[in-house]
Amino acid sequence: MNPGSPLKLASSKIRAGNPGKHKSEKQLKEESEQEIEPEILTEVPKPPGHFNKEAKAEWKYICSVLIERGALASGMLAPIARMCYTNAYVENMEKLQAPPNAALLGQLRLMYESFGLTLRSISQTKSLNAKKKESKLARFQCVK
Repeated sequence: MNPGSPLKLASSKIRAGNPGKHKSEKQLKEESEQEIEPEILTEVPKPPGHFNKEAKAEWKYICSVLIERGALASGMLAPIARMCYTNAYVENMEKLQAPPNAALLGQLRLMYESFGLTLRSISQTKSLNAKKKESKLARFQCVK
């Protein structure tokens, strides 16, 4: 005997309806089929207007690498902008011969890794566009 809650008749279950408002497997399946696919970009988008020349150069480089891999989606542009801006800030700090903050460098490294732009993460990054072939030299590409 199971000491849990008492069994209910099917007729009483039907009468009770769905009091917890839990979704059935059928409803969950229908919702997952309706999910929006990300828009894959095929050209380098225009960089944000407030970028300096270092950030714009980094933007063009990163976007072109991700487009070549078929891994640049429209929803990724804001994090990429943040990464480019941070990279330009670090470059300017180095030009001024001021050591950049170690936490900032760690954050930048994690951003590059999350987009598959480090040697370690290149093999783990999957293309969003399965039809597009990956470059044969992609695993040897280095970050600028």
